[in-house]
Amino acid sequence: MLPGTSQDLGLKNLLDIITGWKRALIPASQAAEAEQDLADVYTITTVPEAWGAAGVFYTVGKKP
Repeated sequence: MLPGTSQDLGLKNLLDIITGWKRALIPASQAAEAEQDLADVYTITTVPEAWGAAGVFYTVGKKP
């Protein structure tokens, strides 16, 4: 597991990594509501004491 924290990356960058790829999965009919929800989540970046972490699991292999 590769951990990432807001201390290492910055809180906005961490949120971008966590939420960025999911935005592509949101149906157009729900995009406006989802963007408002994400804007609400991103308000935490203005709180100096805010902290976050995410774990990324990855694998490596070689095709025979």
